[in-house]
Amino acid sequence: MDHILQVKIFTVCRWFGESRRYFKKTLEYINTIGTKLSLYPGSSIIDEDKKEMLRNLLDSEIPEEMIAEQLDLDIQTVRKLIQEMNK
Repeated sequence: MDHILQVKIFTVCRWFGESRRYFKKTLEYINTIGTKLSLYPGSSIIDEDKKEMLRNLLDSEIPEEMIAEQLDLDIQTVRKLIQEMNK
């Protein structure tokens, strides 16, 4: 799954130099930690109905891989959602 990082940069003339510097430093940081970087959407990506389905599937002891398939999500997202639910 690909992730897109969107950075809004102010284009007001007086901020132009600062924005470019900020953007460059951000890209350098991302490139530096790229292999350690994990981006997972929060629980807000699924509606309450899917959250309820996730709870029911977990209660039924369905394996995470099957839950991901059933909810049309990747396995890492399902694991992250489960982790959030268990807090």
